[in-house]
Amino acid sequence: MAEPKVRFRRDDGGNFPAWEQGRFGDLIEVYDEKVTSDCTLPVLTSSKTDGIQYQSDHFGREQLHDITGYNVIPRGYCTYRNRSDGTDFTFNINNLCDRGIVSKFYPVFHTTARCNLFFLMTLMNNEPKTVRKIATTAKGTGQKVLSFLDLQKIEINIPSLEEQQKIADFLSSVDEVITASEEEVANLETQKKAVMKKIFSQEVRFKRDDGSDFPDWEKMLFWDAVSLNSALVDPKEEPFCNMLHVGAANIEKNTGVLLRCSTAAEEGITSGKYLFDEKCVVYSKIRPELSKATIPGFVGLCSADAYPLKPREGILPTIILLQLLSDKFVKFATSTSARTKMPKINQEELGEYMFVIPCLDEQRLIADFLSDFDEAIAAAKKELELWKELKKGLLQQMFI
Repeated sequence: MAEPKVRFRRDDGGNFPAWEQGRFGDLIEVYDEKVTSDCTLPVLTSSKTDGIQYQSDHFGREQLHDITGYNVIPRGYCTYRNRSDGTDFTFNINNLCDRGIVSKFYPVFHTTARCNLFFLMTLMNNEPKTVRKIATTAKGTGQKVLSFLDLQKIEINIPSLEEQQKIADFLSSVDEVITASEEEVANLETQKKAVMKKIFSQEVRFKRDDGSDFPDWEKMLFWDAVSLNSALVDPKEEPFCNMLHVGAANIEKNTGVLLRCSTAAEEGITSGKYLFDEKCVVYSKIRPELSKATIPGFVGLCSADAYPLKPREGILPTIILLQLLSDKFVKFATSTSARTKMPKINQEELGEYMFVIPCLDEQRLIADFLSDFDEAIAAAKKELELWKELKKGLLQQMFI
């Protein structure tokens, strides 16, 4: 049998035994405890990105369901949603509460004495060959279903329990560093939000170099501060087909960061799009609670579900972007768009919002000051990505 490129040794320096072939069924056992409708245990959900969560936190509100037949998941036990619209399944450990309940579509299981829990979750969620085996085992032409019985049949390669523990301890140390890096990014973003709030509430004001005050800020209705080029262009024609396209999916929520974009031709776009220039702020009008706005800094196209906003003369794009990302604006846009089934804010509704605009010199000081936060956040994110790449590389070498 093939050996991993990276192997651990015993504490005495000796080698561990060769990995053995087995099945998930050798390592996991179903936990089958159901509840009735009068159960008061908290309802949990298993998410792809945030692990086990209280369902009310995941959806932002209490969900009304008949919980009869829901599965109990004790602390330290595992679950997964056995249905997927794609081919990916995520396995999570309940570290949230002593006992909770999950939907009937979430099998609950625990590991046998032969298996380290953290090792198993790492294998199932991250090791490429295992992830592929799980994906191909799922059945169905539309929605894929991975029954617990089918999961148990999957063949895998496993080391001794002692080596599993070594691997788990090492990778958990890497995860601790990644978690700390994620917290650093979150803290910096929170600090920036707090500073923005103080600045745009004018609780904190900048002064001129000679110590004198800048003029009072001007209140300005939305469409007095920015203009909108509402004419659509054909993305199939030159030069538009070779321009980068910015959609909601290309904008990171809450941060103003533009993610990787492709040209209209590369995306195969055929429907009309808005044209924007390097001074525009692109704001996504769909689901305003996601707070998606960015300054691309180039000439390109944006989705018809976004507004390319061009600041009036004497207003920096950064000042508009910062206010679009502010809690005050997000609350306004969210409450306004909640009137419709699909949350979306239209031009008339936007017109009711009032910007506060400082003079140009103070705008420049604000933009420069907050750019220091952006640089610190970008550096923290870069370090976080490096650790994630390191973990990914280690996983490729530590498993067969």
